[in-house]
Amino acid sequence: MSDKIIPWSETRSEEPTHLPDNLAGKNLRLLNPLAAPDLYFELYDNGASEVIITDPATDEQQTYELVKNINNPESGFHAKVIKDAETGHHILITKGMDMPGRDEGAGRTGFMDDLGDLKYSSLQTCISDQVIDAEKAYLDLLEDPQVQTLEVVGYSIGTIPANYYASVYDAQVTNIADLGVPGSVEGSTQNFLAHTFNWCNNGAFPGAHGKFEENLNQNVVGLRMRADMMGGALGAAGNEYGKQVTIDKDSLNFAGGAHVPQVYADAIKENFPESPTTETTKTLQTDIWKP
Repeated sequence: MSDKIIPWSETRSEEPTHLPDNLAGKNLRLLNPLAAPDLYFELYDNGASEVIITDPATDEQQTYELVKNINNPESGFHAKVIKDAETGHHILITKGMDMPGRDEGAGRTGFMDDLGDLKYSSLQTCISDQVIDAEKAYLDLLEDPQVQTLEVVGYSIGTIPANYYASVYDAQVTNIADLGVPGSVEGSTQNFLAHTFNWCNNGAFPGAHGKFEENLNQNVVGLRMRADMMGGALGAAGNEYGKQVTIDKDSLNFAGGAHVPQVYADAIKENFPESPTTETTKTLQTDIWKP
């Protein structure tokens, strides 16, 4: 039997995609969610190509190497894939919004594509071109025989495709600054118009109902900070689902309003001192960004 999966965006089924057992079993969370912000920061801001994640409670270590950078300037989709060579576990990390004026793979105005993608996803509840690229990246990994197990980390605008994976493909997801699920505000004018007039070239986002909602609640762990209004009021694409962890629940950190990975990573170290730490052991030979 072929392991080739027809993308949900092509079927637009009323139910999530039913994966064959051998592929469904690959969806496995091995990364402590509290390690996600520090890992993201090391990969995207410090140019890591190899990291060691250490659990201070057990001294257990995981070594991950960067095996793929995925970048489509046309849609603005960015992702990194890292793997543990010992176990064959892979982590697909979907990137947050580009910084204005900095070339992060889509030119100095790449952030404009991200803003357009966010508006398209949230206001019209549509499957964007970024989500289509993300879906292909996820399925390519899932169908790769070298990938033994797979999980997802999403940050900011990257949480939109991450929620899609969790909803449609039962993926295990850790979201940082979760923007929510497009189409999850049932009864909204935008949701009604998107479905009624078929404004979406790639179809409407599956939203959160029935088995889709069940998958989201079972598969998503979200990390949030109370002052980060970008992930809440300003950047919100819809409702949040799953287990949502407020990092600064007992000590409001106003730096969270900066909506940057380093603040999330530092806040976890402060509030969860027994959380895993990430150490960069190798870096990319060339600059990631072009200032």
